[in-house]
Amino acid sequence: MNQEEREAFKNKHLNQAQVVTLDSAGRIAIPSIIRKYANLTRNCIVIRDEDRLFVWDSGDFEAYLEEKDVVARAAMNKLGSQDIFKAKQV
Repeated sequence: MNQEEREAFKNKHLNQAQVVTLDSAGRIAIPSIIRKYANLTRNCIVIRDEDRLFVWDSGDFEAYLEEKDVVARAAMNKLGSQDIFKAKQV
């Protein structure tokens, strides 16, 4: 992304972040504006990726996985190939 795109993305999406605290059971309450934006229902999935947590509605996540199945299989096949470890010829 160029600088303008980064700023637009940050201002549109990341600035909606809110500070929340854990309750006595170690849970967080996701603010209603974020639940509405992300279409979160009662059943959610939390995914960790490096230094971030992603919260998906479980139905939306299953639909996303189905939609990306072909791409994910192609990536898995590349991981199983010795060719991914060879340096590219320039």
